[in-house]
Amino acid sequence: MNQKFYHKASVQVAIVTAIGLIIMTLVTIWHQRSQLKQDNKMLEREIVDKSAEIQRLETLLMPFRTIALEKYTGDEKEALQKLADYVVELQKKDAEQTKQIGELQSEVDQTKKLYGPPILVPLGKQIKQTSLGYEAIVQFRPSNNSRVDGYIFNARVIEGDLTIVSFGGSVDHHAMVGGVGEVSDDKKSAKVFFNPLAGNPTIKIVVTTSGIIELKGSHLDRAWQLEI
Repeated sequence: MNQKFYHKASVQVAIVTAIGLIIMTLVTIWHQRSQLKQDNKMLEREIVDKSAEIQRLETLLMPFRTIALEKYTGDEKEALQKLADYVVELQKKDAEQTKQIGELQSEVDQTKKLYGPPILVPLGKQIKQTSLGYEAIVQFRPSNNSRVDGYIFNARVIEGDLTIVSFGGSVDHHAMVGGVGEVSDDKKSAKVFFNPLAGNPTIKIVVTTSGIIELKGSHLDRAWQLEI
């Protein structure tokens, strides 16, 4: 009995192979179609977003378009360009004025430093141990030579078990008016007023043990910490 051609093994293999190729081709086409649909959706969203952005910019531009057409002659494009040039010129003038103001402010600050009330900056300190505990000498340098009627200093214990024995101007460094400080009853704070007749203002504080003292004053730019 004759065997039909599609019953042959080689023919069946060819048929199966062809069917496999067809299925793979269909899967590829389906995948590409799905990707194309996805790309189309993304493109549609981008178009919507761009359209909204264009509308927003048009809305923002509207008052400037109105000003340009009222202020300048020519068509809309020329009027907007002239307005843009005018805004750039204003920005340049504003930058120049800001620079001039900064320069003037710098001159004012420099004048204050030269002729305003002096600001005291710590120049150095000396600490030595004594029979009473520790003695600290702190010297300050004025920012200028402007005349003052005197300096006020305040000392306060902020860390440690130390107490203040004495506080005042240092007679070893300059002659002065005043200079004897007052110590609080709990010996945790003190204050002094003095006017040095020559030299840099210098204070002397004696404490019982080590710790940290906070110094404030009428001519100090900030509170300073003295570690003993």
